[in-house]
This record gives sequence, structure tokens and C-alpha cells, in this order.
Amino acid sequence: METKNQPIIVEEENEMQLADMVKLCWGHFLRRWQWFVLSVLVCLALGVVFQQSRQRIYQSQAVMLIEDADPSGMAGFNRRNNGAMNALLELNGISAGNNLTNEIFILGSHRLMSKVVDSLGLDVEYAMRRSLHTVSLYKATPVVAEFDLTLPTNVSLEVKVLDDANYEVHDLQVYYEGARDVTEVEGVFAGKFGEQTTTPVGNICINKRDNFAEFMQDAEGNFEQRDIMISRGSKYMTTERYRSNISIGEFDKKSSLVVLTIKDNNVPRANEILTEIFNAYKRDVVEYKNRVAQNTAEFIDSRIQLIANELHDIEGHYEKFMEKNKFVDLKENASTFLEETSQARKLTLQLETQLAVAGYLSEYMAQQAQNDQTIPVISGLGADGSAITAQITEYNKLVMERMRQAENASLNSPRLKDFDRRIEALRPAIIASLGSYVRSVELQLEDARKNERSISGQISNMPAQQREALNIVRQQELKNALYTYLLNKREEVALQLAINEANVRLVENPMATIRPISPKTSMILFVSLILGLMIPAGIIFILEMFNTKLKRRDEIEKVCSAPVVCELPKWENHNSSETLADLDPNRPIVEAFRLLRYGLNFMKANARVMMTTSSTPGQGKSFVSKNIAVVLGMAGKKVLLVDADIRKCTLSKALAPNAKKGLTHYLLEEGPTLQNYIIPDCEFKNVDLLPGGVIPPNPAELLMGQRLEELIEEAKQYYDYIIIDTTPVLAVADASIVGRVADLTLFVLRAGVEERSFLPLLERMHVEKKLRNLCLILNDVDVKRGYGYGYGYGYGYGYGYGYGSGVDDKKKRRFFRRKK
Repeated sequence: METKNQPIIVEEENEMQLADMVKLCWGHFLRRWQWFVLSVLVCLALGVVFQQSRQRIYQSQAVMLIEDADPSGMAGFNRRNNGAMNALLELNGISAGNNLTNEIFILGSHRLMSKVVDSLGLDVEYAMRRSLHTVSLYKATPVVAEFDLTLPTNVSLEVKVLDDANYEVHDLQVYYEGARDVTEVEGVFAGKFGEQTTTPVGNICINKRDNFAEFMQDAEGNFEQRDIMISRGSKYMTTERYRSNISIGEFDKKSSLVVLTIKDNNVPRANEILTEIFNAYKRDVVEYKNRVAQNTAEFIDSRIQLIANELHDIEGHYEKFMEKNKFVDLKENASTFLEETSQARKLTLQLETQLAVAGYLSEYMAQQAQNDQTIPVISGLGADGSAITAQITEYNKLVMERMRQAENASLNSPRLKDFDRRIEALRPAIIASLGSYVRSVELQLEDARKNERSISGQISNMPAQQREALNIVRQQELKNALYTYLLNKREEVALQLAINEANVRLVENPMATIRPISPKTSMILFVSLILGLMIPAGIIFILEMFNTKLKRRDEIEKVCSAPVVCELPKWENHNSSETLADLDPNRPIVEAFRLLRYGLNFMKANARVMMTTSSTPGQGKSFVSKNIAVVLGMAGKKVLLVDADIRKCTLSKALAPNAKKGLTHYLLEEGPTLQNYIIPDCEFKNVDLLPGGVIPPNPAELLMGQRLEELIEEAKQYYDYIIIDTTPVLAVADASIVGRVADLTLFVLRAGVEERSFLPLLERMHVEKKLRNLCLILNDVDVKRGYGYGYGYGYGYGYGYGYGSGVDDKKKRRFFRRKK
């Protein structure tokens, strides 16, 4: 049963601790609410200033569709098919990436952004101040600057427009490459629009734009002087700055949509940058697509020129041969031969054409040994050369992809090395295939020629001149056929160049947000509010962390096993001459002493002698002694209040300053009775006072005498209760000496004065029974402010004779002063 109840007890204790903590925090807030309000107002004001000083940042977004990510234009872009192809390539040991990921990288590359910077002139920026922040003018600027070639690349200046013709340049700053800091050029330089202005670092020319007059007018149409800030940065730094403001990503995993987002302080510039990125990427794709076709066109043009020259020579030779032999119509004379040899010649012509094309490609492959050159694609190799055509197509795709990756990667990039390895592996295969193909065609051509010679042998009786003429005609027809073939291929390539376009399109035009995304006013004000509350709370927390004073009852109960009989609340506006009898009976302090009176009945049965003490002066023990005597007297009890603090006699000085005799006289004199030294009804009806008397030279020895026991026994005959106010236990030994005659020891601990480090010593005193029937009273508790603490009584002791300590009654200065 005990085990089951334990969690409930722990939970209740945690709830009580949380409630106490909330109450404590709320009390601190009520006590110092002025500081919280001031801190919040200051932080909100600083938040508004911070918000006004920040540039307004807008966000623009565009969506583009990439339908074809293959730069050669030979394959459509399909995410699903591309994934299947990548998986197939990886199974064969070939690494393959995501084409869309590659295109996203190219869109955000430094090379492409550098083209945008050049196209839009982003390296020079124009701005002006508005309120506490700057506003970018971009194309709305009324002036443009022209910088001399001798001027450093990184320069900033401020132009003050004086009137329609004059201006001043000031705040000129330049940054030299390799320097650690910016160089500030002192002075103001006057200039005229359209003329060179000479400065120590170079010449600058400021020109007006068409909107100058309109821009410089105020709301009433009058000319107003304005300051325009101009800054120019290096191309590299400008490119990187805008790259950092751009984010590019996929719309989702199932589509080829790409989302381009930019953050900028000028909306038109943001939209134009996104548009120009799209256009630059589109031109880039077209350029890479046309590179293979352009190489093929150049190759075909060179071969056409060569074949044309050879054909011209053959035709000239034929013409001379006909004139020399006086032939009129060679074809008619040799019609029979041509009919018989037409099939053989056709086959020979076809094989010679294929052999010539293969020879051209072999020669090209032998001359071009670089990995960044494509191989012309010519479909003249016949059915047997389809495998070579496929290899050339694959080779060109690898070369183009490597060239694209090389634009945005270093030469030591693993991906470039992978492309080089694949290209180097494929190039010998193509050369070997061409060699095998050439040898195969040569064998076929040799057989065809043997067949043709066999047919020609049957007409050996034909004149030699006619046979030579037929040979010339055959060479002419061969060259003419090859020339016609190359002309057709050139037209095909030209058509491809004419219709080659980038398969990308802009799905959503750039669209900027209406309101700036930064600074976020609501967030700044919210953070300012939180900081305004946290700063004073943090200061209070730090002060509380370093505060070692006792504040609450639970701090006592955690360390000390002695019972806490009562908590006395703070007595607001207390006067040292006031007692409970002077107050409204419903005041909290009066009710607290009533509870104390009631609680004492349970401490020890028939306890009539009570001693009040404390650890150090200023705890309020005399205050407790006086008022507990009053509250007992209000209950109709006869009470004797004894001032046993015969070193200081503070209680006697406050209640009976004119008393001549007291406790010390009784202890020294043997004859007189107690009634001769008592002041009746001193503070309240039924409350008599035994003053301390004169201060003796040996207080401890005097209190150790037998007369003290005789005093108590005599007093019990006339009084219901005897309240003894004695010295602090840590100052002198008087309290321990007087404690032998007390039934109860009321130990007063003052909140905000007593050190928490004293509690273990108090517990040891209780365990060792150095004080009889120890009961604790927590004094001056600030209940209304959540167990706060405060001073307010100013009681102090200054013990002389070389064994006391003096305490200054002045209040200590605090960072936060309490409201009295």
C-alpha cells in the first residue's frame, strides 16, 4: 500500500513546488512591474528601429519545364525511362546520374549566373536612403555612372545632386585587391553631369537619364536635392552574391518541372534575373545541341571542296581525251559494254563510296585525338556500318556531356575522370571497328573488281582508246555520285541547324510577393516583447541565484527538523512604537500573532516560560517578544516581559527609557522582591515589563547565578506567561545560559536577512538539544508578493566589551528598490 501511494505523494509535492514557483514569479512581477513595462517599451522601440533599418527583401518565383535534358538532342527527356536506363547502366558497371539534377546544377552554376550579370549589368548598383534603410533603384535610377579604366574594380560612392547640372561626390571608398581594409578617400569632389570628375583614385563620369527631372521632384513639383549611392563590385563577387540569393529545386519527383526562386530588395530586378537565367540556359542548351551538327557540317564542307576539285580534274581530263581522239558519242559506241557491265559497276561504285566514307572517318579519328571533339555522324557506311554509327552516336553523347560538366567542375573532378575513362575506352573500339569495316569493304571491292574485269575481258577486242574513255567515265561517275551524296548530307545538317531549339519552356512567369518577406515585422516585435520580459526576468533570476538569504518556509523545512510554529507577514508602514494593540484587529499581522499564540499551545503542555532569540541581530526577536506578550495579554493572560539582553537593553530603551532599575539589579541584590523592579501595564493591559537595568561588566557570569531561577519561580506566582527576550545565540553565550530556565525557545528567522547556510547549524543545535524545545518563527514574510522579502524594522545590535559585533542599521542600496 505504501508503494502505491508514493507516486501520488511525489506528484502532490511537485504540484506544490510548481505552484510556489508560479506564485514566486508572479510576486516578483507585481513587485517590479514598472521595470518590466520600461524594459518592454525600450525593447519594442529598439525593435521598431531595427525593423526600419533593415532592407525590404522580396521573393520572386518562376517555374520552367525541361522536356529534353540531352544536349545532343538525340533522346527525349523522360523521368521514368531515364531512371530505368540509369539502373541498366549501373548493372553494367557504368555510373549514371539524374539528368534533371544535372540541369538544376547548371541552372545555378557560376558560369550561367556570370552571363546573367553581364547581360543585365548587375555589377553596378544604384540605391538611395528611405527612412532608416536603403532602397535599390535598379533601372529607376535617375543617373548612371561611367568608371575610368584606372579606377579599382570595387568602389562605392555617394552622389549628391545639387541642381540640374551639378553634383558632388563624397564618401568615396575603394577596395584594392589584396588589401585588408577598405580605403576611404577624404574630400568632396564637384562635378557636372556628362563631364569627367577627377578623383585621387581615378575619373568618374555621371550622366543623367530620361527620368532625371521627374525623379528629382518632390510632392509639390519642386526640385529636391537627393543623395544617390553607387557601388561597383567585381564580376566574381557580384556573381556569387546573386547566386547565394537564388535557390533551384524540383517541383516534385514525378515531373521535370524546376522551380527557380530568388530573394532581392528590388522586385523588377528579381523578375528580370529569373527571366534572364531562363534565356541564358536556353541559349546554352541550343549552343551545345548545335555543336555536333556544326562539326559535321564543317567536315562535309571540307570533303565537298576536295571532291569538287577532283571531279573538276577528271572532267578536264575527259574533255582533253575526247578532243584528242575525236570521239563524238562515246556512250553510243559502248552501249553494249555498258549494259553488260552496269550491274558490276554499280556494286563497285557502292563499295568504293563506303570505302571512301570509312577512310575519311579513319583519317579524322587519326588526326583528332582530343576528348572534347565530336565525330561527324555520316550515314553512308551501309547496312554493315550500323554498329559503327551507333558507337559514334554514343561517343558524341559522352563528349558533349563531359564538356558540359567541365564548365562547372575542376579537371581533377572524379566525374570528369570517369567521363575521360569511358571516352578513352570507346575511342579505340570505334577505330578498331572502322579498321575491320575498311578491310571487309576492301575484300568485297576486290571481288567486285575481279568480276568486272572478267566481264571486261569478254570485250577485249574494244579499242584501247575506248577502254580508257570508259575508265575516265567511270571515275567521273564515281566522283559525281560521292559529290551528290555529300551535297545531300550538307542540306540535312543545315536543316537540323535551322530547326534545333532548346526543349525548355517557361511554365510560370516570374511572380514576386506583394509584401516583403523580410524583415518580418510581427516576428521582430514579438521577439522584442519576449526580450523585454526576459531581460528584467533574467536580472531578477541572476540576483536570486546569488541571493543566499532565507525567503520561504519550505527552505527551512527541507534542512531543519524543528517545527516552524508561525510565519509572520511583513508589517507595512511599521513604526517602532506601535504594537498590535494599536492596529485594526483584522490586519494580517494581528491574525498571524493570534495563530502564533494558538500554535504555542501544541508545542509543550503547560509551557509558561518562553525565550526568544535569533542567530544574529536584526532578525526581529525583540519585535516578536513584545507583540507575543501583547497578544497573550489581549487574551486576558497576565504576562511578564523580561529584557534579558542586558548588554544592549534594546527592549527597555524602546518601552521604558526612564527605568532606573531592572533585571541586573535584581540579580545583584538579595533582599528586594521582584515587584520592586517591574513596570506594570507597560505596553498593554496585563503586560508587565522587567527592564534590563544597567549594563554590567560581567553579563554572562551574572546570568549564571542562582538568582535567575529564583526570579522565574517568583514570577510564576503572579503571571501566566513569562516572555524572556535575550541575545542572539551566535553573538554571545547569554542566550544559552538563559535557556536553562525556559520551557520553550522561540527562534526567530527573518526572511531576507537570515543566511540559508545557517540552517544546518540550527539543525545540529536542535538535534544536540542545546536549546530547549526549539520552535522556529519565520518573520517578515512578504506574502502578498509571492514570498518576497524586505527589510523594514531596522533593529540592530552593537555589543561592546570586545566580544560583540556592530551592525549598521542603514538600508543597503539595491538595483531594484522596493515600493514602500
